[in-house]
Amino acid sequence: FSGEESGLLGSKYFVDNPPAGFSASDFYAMINLDAVGRLDGRDLQVFAADSAYEWPFMAQGIGFTIGVNSSFPSNTIASSDHVSFLNAGIPAIHLFSGVHDDYHQLSDTVDTLDLAGMADVALWLEEAAVYLADNTEPLRVTLAGTRVQVRSRVSGASGERSASLGTVPDFAFSGVGVRLSDVTQGGAAELGGLLSGDILLNYNEQAMSDLQVYSNLLRESAPGDTVRLDIQRGDQRLTVEAVLQAR
Repeated sequence: FSGEESGLLGSKYFVDNPPAGFSASDFYAMINLDAVGRLDGRDLQVFAADSAYEWPFMAQGIGFTIGVNSSFPSNTIASSDHVSFLNAGIPAIHLFSGVHDDYHQLSDTVDTLDLAGMADVALWLEEAAVYLADNTEPLRVTLAGTRVQVRSRVSGASGERSASLGTVPDFAFSGVGVRLSDVTQGGAAELGGLLSGDILLNYNEQAMSDLQVYSNLLRESAPGDTVRLDIQRGDQRLTVEAVLQAR
């Protein structure tokens, strides 16, 4: 699909205007691969596995067969193409190999790819496709009917944030707050004293219950703003200040 970075334009158009002879109700399932080039021996993260009863069992079976374990983050990344299908009531999952220091950076070059890991993801996908093709019954959809709000990732798009804290969130974290898997070198977070593993709890005294709230708070901020952050670091509750930078 094209136009993903601009707000899932291509996948939404596909769902709203299926190829001739089909309707959206004919779509059985969708598997989205978005950033699967750096598995590096970690679990394959399967987002939105709660959209159908069978997804977790399928993933666990594939892991047993090919030796690639899966994890099932509880949050949904609202800026990837599977969301267009979820919002149409179609069970969909998003495969993700995890964040890293080069995530969304120009330094994410071809020489950094984990080719063996990509081959494992391809085998995982093949097993999933065969499983779905051999099924004679529809998946048991467990979508609650609540639409996921689509987020654009294009700089300058309406509502897009201009400020950056310089953090790499841990998408697999399911606790209260936002856990950091890393901080960008020279970024606002590092300069303010934040460390990998810190859990962000409050942003200017506003609770950060999950990644979406965190993103919304950054979107309402501007480069140069000083923000007060309450964090959990191990057994310690700390407060730091950071000056936001431009994205």
